[in-house]
Amino acid sequence: MNPRKTTILTVILSVFLVMILLTVPAGADTVIIHTNDVHGQLTDNIGYDGLAAYIEERTAAGDEIILLDAGDAFHGKIEVNAFEGVVSRN
Repeated sequence: MNPRKTTILTVILSVFLVMILLTVPAGADTVIIHTNDVHGQLTDNIGYDGLAAYIEERTAAGDEIILLDAGDAFHGKIEVNAFEGVVSRN
């Protein structure tokens, strides 16, 4: 990507993030979760069910969640490919 496009994208994403943060109620925390190239495995082997439970827990506590996923979640591990992602959800 050329530098001009990178700069424009950075500005757009920054403005978007600021707009989201301005809507957060007073006293609430904003939790930003980012995943990228997990290849069917998340840190500490919590799986996607564990990630979903964490998000539900934080949401129930009144926190605002921003989930950024850059893709490539399922391809790369043989068992994830063989079972079409089912293994990564557990």
